[in-house]
Amino acid sequence: IYANNDYPIYAYYTGMNVVKIEQQDKTFYSAFPDNMPNNGFFVYYKNIPKEPNYEWLESNEHFNKLKEIEDIVVYEYTL
Repeated sequence: IYANNDYPIYAYYTGMNVVKIEQQDKTFYSAFPDNMPNNGFFVYYKNIPKEPNYEWLESNEHFNKLKEIEDIVVYEYTL
C-alpha cells in the first residue's frame, strides 16, 4: 500500500506492507513510476495538500478508484 501521508493510519491497519511516498511535492511526477515500482494500492488523503494531486490521479491510467470514504480515496495501482 502506498500513501501520500506521513501517517497512513488506514493503510497500517490492513496488515499489508505500507510504503510512504517520499516525493510529496512536484518532484513526484518526475520520479514516477520509479517511486512506485510495484503494483498495489494507493491511499489518497484529499485534505492533505501533497502530490500527486486528485485530478492527476483521476486521469492517470495507472490508478483505478476502488472506494471513496469521506476525505480518503483508495486506488488500485498497476504499472
